[in-house]
Amino acid sequence: MTVLSNTKRVAQAGAAVLAMFTVACTSSPTTPTPPSASDVSIAASVITTDNTPVAGQVKVCKFFYSAATTASDPSTGIAEFTISAAGGTLLSSSAFLNSGECQIVWEGAQGSVTVTEIVAGKPYSLFRSFVLKPSADGGQTIADFTTNPTYTATIDAGTPGVSIWFKNTPSDVPPPTQSGQGCTPGYWRQSQHFGSWTAPITRTTRFESVFTDFSGFPNNGTWLQAVTLKGGAFNSLIRHTAAAYLNALSPNVDYDLTPAQVIATYNAAVASGDWDNAKNIFEGLNEQGCPLGRAE
Repeated sequence: MTVLSNTKRVAQAGAAVLAMFTVACTSSPTTPTPPSASDVSIAASVITTDNTPVAGQVKVCKFFYSAATTASDPSTGIAEFTISAAGGTLLSSSAFLNSGECQIVWEGAQGSVTVTEIVAGKPYSLFRSFVLKPSADGGQTIADFTTNPTYTATIDAGTPGVSIWFKNTPSDVPPPTQSGQGCTPGYWRQSQHFGSWTAPITRTTRFESVFTDFSGFPNNGTWLQAVTLKGGAFNSLIRHTAAAYLNALSPNVDYDLTPAQVIATYNAAVASGDWDNAKNIFEGLNEQGCPLGRAE
C-alpha cells in the first residue's frame, strides 16, 4: 500500500494542472483552475493501490485506459474528484488520483457517498463509472454502470462497503460487418450439440484459461457454465464471449471474427468497462444463423 502525504499529493496535482494549463494555452481556450490546498483534506484518508471493497469503507478508484494496450496509462495525468456524504464520516472532500490508485474517502456503517469526477479542461472526456462490492459468495461483484460523472453509493447492511470506479475509455468499437454465420449460446450448451465443440475447448475447459480477466465469473468456471450463465450485464458478456470463441474456433462456422479477435474484443471491454458494446457485437454475430446440426 502506498501512502502519500497531503503536501506531496497537492504538489503533484498542481504540477499536473500546470502541465494541462500549458497545453490549453496552445491548443484550447479552456483553462483549468488549479486546486487550492485549503480545499483538499487528504491527511486523514489513505491513497492505496488496493481496490478491494472493505466493509465500513468507501474507496474512490481511477483507471486511465490506453486503447492501444488495454492497460493502465499513467501518462494521462491526475484525476480530480469532489466528494460529499450523508451519514458516516467523510474523510476527504476531494481526491487526486493517478491511474491505478484508490483513496479511502468515507467510513461508517450506513449512509450515502456522492463522488463527482471533474473532467472540464482535462485531457480526457470519455469515461464510465461503476461500483465494485462484496458478493454473497465471498467474492466481488461489479455493478451499476453509468456514463454520468457523478456517482452516489448507498452503504447499508446489504452493501457494507464499495469501491467506486471511474474509467476513461476509448470510443465504442465499431462492430464488424455481419456477413457470416454464428451459433448462439443456446446451441452450444445443449448436450446433443457437444460433438460440435472444437479442440482445445471442451465442456470442462476453464474460462479463465483463455480469458484471464473474468471479474465476477466464479473461479474455475467451466466453458459449459459460461455458455449456460443466466442474466444480463457481465453475465451476458461472459455467455456470448464463450459462444463467440466456439464459433471462431469451429472449421464449420464461417464466423466474422478470429479467436484472437474475440479475445481482444473481450479484453478491451473488461479493461474499459464498456461491456454492453462488446456483448452486442458478439450477440449479433452469434445470431447470424447456425450451420451446425445435431452432433453428440
